[in-house]
Amino acid sequence: ADGGGAGIPPRLQFDYARLLVCMPVRADMREGVRLLGELVDVGYARPEALEYMALAHLKLGEYSAARRRAETLLHLRPRDRLGRMVHSVVIDHAARDGVPGSLAALALA
Repeated sequence: ADGGGAGIPPRLQFDYARLLVCMPVRADMREGVRLLGELVDVGYARPEALEYMALAHLKLGEYSAARRRAETLLHLRPRDRLGRMVHSVVIDHAARDGVPGSLAALALA
């Protein structure tokens, strides 16, 4: 599977995107999420990319997007401890930061 970047090897794109989502600048984080999304779309390192995307969305305060990524990750790897932890962190932050109803209800599901 080929990454979305023009001729960029997928592994290099993945590593670069992981660095971007760890940066303090929101524009860098968003670019990292975009690059990871391209990789997810082509099936490259999908679970790992979803983990980073969920945490980046969380860092950006985008709880709905973080939840979607975490739920997709759980669907792909229901028994994966890291995936369950990412999902729990997303739900916990959303509930703690006061995101209404639907996310808090998911924590009880």
